[in-house]
Amino acid sequence: MAVETKRAQKSIEAMLLELNLVDRDQLKQTLERLTEGQRLEDALVESGAVPAETMALLTSMRLRIPFVNLKKQVLDQQALDLLPEWACRKHNAVPLYIANGTLTVAMADPANIQVIDEMSALTKRPIEPVLALPAEIEEAINVNYRISGEIEAQLKAIPGHQLGGDGTPDEASFSLEAIDQAPVVRAIDLLIRQAARDRASDVHIEPEEVAVRVRFRIDGILHDVMSLPVSVHSALVSRLKIMAGMNIAERRRPQDGQISVKEGDRELDIRVATINTVHGEMVVLRLLNKQFALLSLPDLGFLPESLEQYRMMLKMPFGMILISGPT
Repeated sequence: MAVETKRAQKSIEAMLLELNLVDRDQLKQTLERLTEGQRLEDALVESGAVPAETMALLTSMRLRIPFVNLKKQVLDQQALDLLPEWACRKHNAVPLYIANGTLTVAMADPANIQVIDEMSALTKRPIEPVLALPAEIEEAINVNYRISGEIEAQLKAIPGHQLGGDGTPDEASFSLEAIDQAPVVRAIDLLIRQAARDRASDVHIEPEEVAVRVRFRIDGILHDVMSLPVSVHSALVSRLKIMAGMNIAERRRPQDGQISVKEGDRELDIRVATINTVHGEMVVLRLLNKQFALLSLPDLGFLPESLEQYRMMLKMPFGMILISGPT
């Protein structure tokens, strides 16, 4: 262990004991369990001995580096463009904004000079580190770095196909092996993952004359997400039909199906619906998070007076309660 690292650890130990956040026995046991390269701060947080927020504030005070709440921070797109996603995930860091030519970066370990130098060399700008919680950094990366580029890269690996007599993509020209090939599977997996990250309620895959438009419905509004080549339309539709237990040979009539997938620690139920259009089949995916399927009455956002009135109505032995509005 380097001299500076030993000094930092001793400083952390003294601060924790002085503030009575841990006792000497807890500290001794944690130190004995430390693995090679693991920081004492991380070990204490993982064991539950010290809350992550408390440890972050202590680290901020010790290093005299500002602590930022990424949940309240709006990230600058110019800053995001400077630091690629792979670098953010590798270093557990995310860029915030550019000021006077300096890039401010939120880091889980802002004392790591080597990482700061690497990011400075990569962005060709001086780096101003600030401290943030690792979980919030990961969430910020997921929200702000879209994976549409990776989706398009997977789709480029899908071979082209012939058009049917009506000029629309001919799904029959795809073999089951082609439909199950890795690029198609990977592209759909990434598409669903991005929709879940964006908290989209629906995904629309709409074939047009020269492209396939993909849109997400977020907070009731449809947003254009990406435009895909027409040549991949049939592969995407056929793969989704197989996943949803639908008939891939039937293209004229509307069909419905269901898919269950897991995104991170969330389980998603996906309702799949297809309908034929002038340029081919349109697919709509309705994403339902199982964790949000059952909510208690207080979770629905009632005012206290309204909640009490509603509870009284529920206890009445007669009458009807109508719930209406957007789906």
